[in-house]
Amino acid sequence: MKVLMFLIMTASCALADIESPKYKVLEKQGDFEIRQYEPYFVASTTYDRSKGETQRDAFMRLFEYISGKNAARSKIKMTAPVTDSIKIPMTAPVTDAPSNGLRKMEFMMPSILTKRQIPVPRDERVVIEKIPARLIATHQFSWFADKEKKQEKANELEVWIERQGLYNITKEAFYAGYDAPYVLPFLKRHEMLIVVEKK
Repeated sequence: MKVLMFLIMTASCALADIESPKYKVLEKQGDFEIRQYEPYFVASTTYDRSKGETQRDAFMRLFEYISGKNAARSKIKMTAPVTDSIKIPMTAPVTDAPSNGLRKMEFMMPSILTKRQIPVPRDERVVIEKIPARLIATHQFSWFADKEKKQEKANELEVWIERQGLYNITKEAFYAGYDAPYVLPFLKRHEMLIVVEKK
């Protein structure tokens, strides 16, 4: 029991130290929210599943960048969440989203860094981008986030948005993970997100 409590406290302290994008909750209903996000910068990279590239390949590419593989050879503080999305135009419902093809992963840059202060990547596959202010619908869940669970939560989020009758979906659902691998499953925070606009 003491070991379990120690792990919970360690995970909680680690999470409290990690910066996330700033947003204002406009509406909340259980595990669903409509949020207004402020703009922020990200380091992003794409990976192509059809060519055998994996989510881990993309993660390690970005992790190396924040660990010092940049022009300044400086370390950048880890933030959350790590997002993963399909990099294709929206042409079908979320339920029909392809499992292969080009995908995009992003690490948020600490807000203390201005655009000029963000180190230039040494790997040309890593790109610095500004994410504009946007309206996002979210569905939060815990435990595990395998492919089937992500799809299930994305479907639930799409249905919830449609029931609200106030927003149009503008992009495919994407995944956001907030926790390190060592965080206990029931403490993990996962989210499926969809960018929306008011009707």
